[in-house]
Amino acid sequence: MNYLQQRLKELGVTDKQNKYKAVNIDKKQQEFTFFTSDSNDNVVINYLTPSGEIEYFSQGKKVLPFTRTRLKNPENPKYKYHQEKGTGIIPFSTPKIIEAYKKGEKVKTLYITEGEFKAFSVDQNKLVCFGIGGIHNFKDKNKNNVHPYIYSFIEKCKVENVVILFDADCLKVEFQEGKELTTRLNSFYSALNNFNEFLKPLDVSVYFAHIDTKSEQKGIDDVLSHVKDKDTVIDELKSLTVNNDARKYIKTYKITGISPYLILKIFGLDSVQTFFQLNFELLHDKEFI
Repeated sequence: MNYLQQRLKELGVTDKQNKYKAVNIDKKQQEFTFFTSDSNDNVVINYLTPSGEIEYFSQGKKVLPFTRTRLKNPENPKYKYHQEKGTGIIPFSTPKIIEAYKKGEKVKTLYITEGEFKAFSVDQNKLVCFGIGGIHNFKDKNKNNVHPYIYSFIEKCKVENVVILFDADCLKVEFQEGKELTTRLNSFYSALNNFNEFLKPLDVSVYFAHIDTKSEQKGIDDVLSHVKDKDTVIDELKSLTVNNDARKYIKTYKITGISPYLILKIFGLDSVQTFFQLNFELLHDKEFI
């Protein structure tokens, strides 16, 4: 079993689900595969636009399909993905995104999560989800605004709720003596606050969700693949107003209309006291910055 087959098996994605009738650069239909394998056994992630056309980019005089590659054995664990330099930020359109956008169907709730595999996993469970390549990658590269694909989808499909979904470790603090501990948390806060600000001109309710920090699984794809009561996970993703104390897998916060200070508070960044209390087990016997 190669790396691609392993990942698709984990996601529960069949060969049929991995295929799509896409439109190529010549405006002709062709069979398209979302996830393919390269000669080094890496997974190549192929992109479509929300309207079901193959995504292309220009490289000199050449026009090539846009892809990102999930490396099987990255030299640096922090850099698991590769894409051609200068190709920019593009949201990953899943089958349900394309289906709804082409038909102009009303979508009550749009989900956005980091990672194409995670987005595809959400899609396979009948929720409408964009994937983004990083926590800040909902932005238009050249403008301080939400990416046009996301903006256009919200407008065309009359979206009411937008949920940005992060992994279980988005609130995690890793202790290093003499190192500022809030740098990573501030990056998540910045992403979330910008996302909230960018969507203010649109008539939508914005929610922040993350996998429970006590979960054995990190991402939504892992949760949906491994937990036995998957229906509960889906219900928690859908039930945006349920109190977090009653949730088992997904914690959700409505952030529309709240101040940046209250978003800071979610991450324990509003004060040293809050930060210490949220991370008491890690920090109670240590000096920290």
